[in-house]
Amino acid sequence: MEKRWSIWLIGTLGLVGLTCGACSSSSSGGVPFAVSPGHGSPEAAAAGVMTGIQRNQPSLICEYLIPADQSGCSQAVTSGTAPTTSVESWSLGKTVVDGDQAIVVVVYKKLCESETCFTSSNPAEGIPTSTSGFAQEYSHAVVMATSSQANNYPALPMLQVDGQWYANDT
Repeated sequence: MEKRWSIWLIGTLGLVGLTCGACSSSSSGGVPFAVSPGHGSPEAAAAGVMTGIQRNQPSLICEYLIPADQSGCSQAVTSGTAPTTSVESWSLGKTVVDGDQAIVVVVYKKLCESETCFTSSNPAEGIPTSTSGFAQEYSHAVVMATSSQANNYPALPMLQVDGQWYANDT
C-alpha cells in the first residue's frame, strides 16, 4: 500500500494562506484552550500539522510525523510527489489520550487534496464513547490516516515517542 504523506490532511496534509480561526481545542472534558504548534501534547502536534497545511509548507508537516516516517515524507516533498493539500478555517476538537497514544479531532470548513474537498463539523468524530473502545478507534484512525480517504476522516492518531508527540501515519 502506498503511503499517504498527506495524512493530514492531514493531508497529513498546500494551502493558500487561510487563517485557522481561533485555533482552539477541547480536551475530552470539553474545556477550550489555545494550542500552539509543538511536540509537547497531542493537540500541539496536530496544530503543527495543520499549520504546515495552512502555510503550504509540506516540510513543516513532515516534522510532525513520527520520526520513522520523516525521511520518507521529506523525500516526497523534495521530489514533488507530496500531494497538494489546503485547508479553510480549522480548529481542534476533542482529544482522548491513552498512555502514549491519542486521538485528536480536527474540525475544518473545507480541506482539499488536489480537486477533492471534504468538510468536518463534528468535534467528537472518531472519539470512543468509552475507555474500552479506545484501541479499536485508534487502530481505525491509523488505517484511515494511510488510506485514500485520509482527508475525509478528522480523527488523527497521535503517538508519543521519546516524550514528544507526533502524527502516527503507520
